Amino acid sequence: MFKLVIPTYKRYNIPTLAHLDMFDDIYIFVANQQEYNKYKLYYPNHKIIIGELGIKNQRNFITNYFDEGDIIVSLDDDIKEFKDRQNRLLIDAVKDCVEYLKQSNYGLMTFPPTANERFNNAESFTIGNYLGVGVFHIYKNDKAVQLSIDFIEDYERSLLYIKRDGGVIRNWDIIYKHKPYNIGGLEEMRTQDTLLLETNKFLYKYSNDSSFHYKKSFPHIILKKKNTPVIVLPKTNIFNDLISLLEIAKLRNYQDTAVGGSDCGNRRGFPAYKGGIFGIVQQRKSPIKCLSSMSRDQPILYNELLRCGKAICPFDFTMIQLNKNLECPLHKDSKNAGYSMLVSIGDYEGGEVVVDGKAYDARENPLVFNGAELEHYNKPITSGIKYSLVFF
Repeated sequence: MFKLVIPTYKRYNIPTLAHLDMFDDIYIFVANQQEYNKYKLYYPNHKIIIGELGIKNQRNFITNYFDEGDIIVSLDDDIKEFKDRQNRLLIDAVKDCVEYLKQSNYGLMTFPPTANERFNNAESFTIGNYLGVGVFHIYKNDKAVQLSIDFIEDYERSLLYIKRDGGVIRNWDIIYKHKPYNIGGLEEMRTQDTLLLETNKFLYKYSNDSSFHYKKSFPHIILKKKNTPVIVLPKTNIFNDLISLLEIAKLRNYQDTAVGGSDCGNRRGFPAYKGGIFGIVQQRKSPIKCLSSMSRDQPILYNELLRCGKAICPFDFTMIQLNKNLECPLHKDSKNAGYSMLVSIGDYEGGEVVVDGKAYDARENPLVFNGAELEHYNKPITSGIKYSLVFF
């Protein structure tokens, strides 16, 4: 009738299993052979399958493991309590949910993201654009639904089914409580830093379908149809160490070639400023690519720029443009390939960036847009020192 699946990692006493005595066909998915050997000692009579390390990878492995159209009841390993509003046994409540899903035109059923019954809908089943929490969900297996975002992969699965079917089902009868335990699980991987990066990747990949709001000072994904040429990412405070390095950095003087300045890489029509190129560059009049001279001469600064970029940039980049107090005129970056991420840091006033006619404050607030297609410029800096970083 359905496959009951529990992905687990380093949690050898699975709390969820305490509620599943009446269920048959339980599959426990573990990360590798070493984990398999440990789990087999605890659960010698259960089906234990070696999958892949990482929750996104494991969920994709599970999708590929089962047949197309199979009904998968997915439960994480840390559920402490279930409660059904109709006072059914859990197995009967799940069977009713599975049957409802099978008879529907939808592929995914989610459950309330809170154990607070006051927020439950009066109806048992509703249809909507719900972001399902991965701890507990039921779905019709579709091998085309492959996840690319880690740690908030449950949101991506929800969105993919919404885009495919026009919505997902929410069952309001069953609620559950779960809590990470001190030993085991993916807590060592699921840090605030990794969550921020995966959130940025989600916002970048699904920019026309999603936005975010702050909940307890951390950005949370919301579904929101929009059509914006600029992707605004959550604010970040990872630049504290970089600021101190920039204050002592040896930056290059760029002069305006249009008014007789010497050509040291500045673009025609740009005012004089200080800055530099870091990362992989192509040698002049040569197909050979190499590390820029500023990267070689200032490796500590370059490594810190890389660290910051890799922590928040939702796409792969090869070059980093560093600008100090640049007030660039209206232009396009015709030589850039694809999207760029712009963020500014420092103690300054003014200097907003205007993209496609709209002004944005990029101070510790990364902006992603295609600079080769969209005209942009900076408003005047009224005071202080502004550093701009462009990852592309």
